[in-house]
Amino acid sequence: MIGFGSAKDPMFDSFKEVIKESHLTPTEAYELFFDNETLNDGTVISVVLPLSYEIIESNKEKKMPSEKWILMGQYAGKFISGFSKHITNTLKEKGFNAVDPASQEFFQITLIKMLLLIGLKKHIAYTCGLGTFCLNGGFISEEGRAIMILSFVTDLVVETDPRNYEDRAGKCLYYHAEKYEECIKRCPVNALSEDGIDKLKCFDMVMVKKQKAILNHWESTQKKHMGVDFV
Repeated sequence: MIGFGSAKDPMFDSFKEVIKESHLTPTEAYELFFDNETLNDGTVISVVLPLSYEIIESNKEKKMPSEKWILMGQYAGKFISGFSKHITNTLKEKGFNAVDPASQEFFQITLIKMLLLIGLKKHIAYTCGLGTFCLNGGFISEEGRAIMILSFVTDLVVETDPRNYEDRAGKCLYYHAEKYEECIKRCPVNALSEDGIDKLKCFDMVMVKKQKAILNHWESTQKKHMGVDFV
């Protein structure tokens, strides 16, 4: 799924207030990468890549990631990097400048109140009309939440896509289906409630326990295929 937004959309400016002052607007990211070349007009391209149904199903009833989910994570980075280069090179061949800000050295992962602020690709996808947020802060696209997101800034001017929702939680069933609470019940660490998400509990589960499971799987796989021991 692909969405187009104007690089001058005021919503991008609002991220400096909502998130952090140092967050770059599309224009700032473009001009920083292209050595202060002025972007008078341009487009933000958001690309949403849904994960396969097979991978989603393999991970559905588990508290820890499935083998297929782990393997997807191990190889997704290289795929995303190659896909990003393909998009920017294709636009360049057509005579347009383009940059994927998340792949550049100026892209930063910022620690705010013990929480990681990892880019804002889902906010960009929201601005480009590809979906809305849910109770836990995740992004709901037309194909659900199991997705990967890329974004680009280019001087190619494309007609922008409408945001066909009235608010930031327009697709969340909790807000629009008599407080559908299955998501709250399914959270394995009780990080989700009517008040939203306890990000510290979620962080501990996703970034600590799950990462340990992934590392253990990776080590056991290497031992099996290479016959070596890890110190």
